[in-house]
Amino acid sequence: MMKRARRSVLRIIRPIGICLRSLSRQASCMTRRILFSGHRATGVEVERGGETFVVEGNEIILSAGTIDSPHLLMLSGVGPASHPHSLGVPVVHDAPGVGQNLCNHPDVHVR
Repeated sequence: MMKRARRSVLRIIRPIGICLRSLSRQASCMTRRILFSGHRATGVEVERGGETFVVEGNEIILSAGTIDSPHLLMLSGVGPASHPHSLGVPVVHDAPGVGQNLCNHPDVHVR
């Protein structure tokens, strides 16, 4: 059963790797905020080893998890207009649902 599952995963991953040759990966980085041109994401501000730099691209994919994705959006000015504004962040897009109704389940018991 396990060998069968691994084969099917490899069939999915290999074509993705071939299609995304322009994708780059940076280790030990902390994303500080998403950069926008109007309402369009154009890059991210990243910190590594005390140095801050900008990574730009035609497509920006945010995949930081349940807690960190809304956190990054709000630090970037996307979210309830009152929240970023109260922190001195200019509002890029008023999206009241960002960061709402989050549930963390640190104690889930399975029998």
